[in-house]
Amino acid sequence: YRQLRKSPQVRLDQIRDGLNRKIIHDQIEKKIADGFTTLQKIVSEYPILDKKQIDLLQKSGMTSDNISTLKNNISFLLEEENVGEEKWIEDCDRLFVQVIDKCAKSLVETYARQVALKTAIIPYGFLDAFTVAVNSVYMVEDLCRLYFVRGGKLQSFLLALKVLFNVFVAAKLEDQI
Repeated sequence: YRQLRKSPQVRLDQIRDGLNRKIIHDQIEKKIADGFTTLQKIVSEYPILDKKQIDLLQKSGMTSDNISTLKNNISFLLEEENVGEEKWIEDCDRLFVQVIDKCAKSLVETYARQVALKTAIIPYGFLDAFTVAVNSVYMVEDLCRLYFVRGGKLQSFLLALKVLFNVFVAAKLEDQI
């Protein structure tokens, strides 16, 4: 007797699963490419030599040595070639984004301490709410400058409204408690 090779018997759902994996893989590659392009633009345009930016970085707890290290990291990232998009994004996260995140955390802590001190001194709830609102707007402005995010006038207005709404809700909750 002559034997035929056995069919692999691939099920239809396995074929669909393979196609879905291919689609997901292609989407991930596109998102990595988009992220790489966006991050490269942010890093290349980051105003590290700007006096206001240096003052903001120092306000967030960075020393002059840390700022010069950040400058060197930015230069390294801009000169880094042929490492692949994923590797560059990992390097950017480690050398740039994590440093800025640390500064942002320090900046938020500074504003939180200032607001706590100011609201402890002020005896009136309305002035407390006003103090929190003003400091929140300043904090968000500093964070946007720190991350080098520029919004339009409408976006800034909407962000300020959201901050004021949150302060209003917090004040009402405090009154109820």
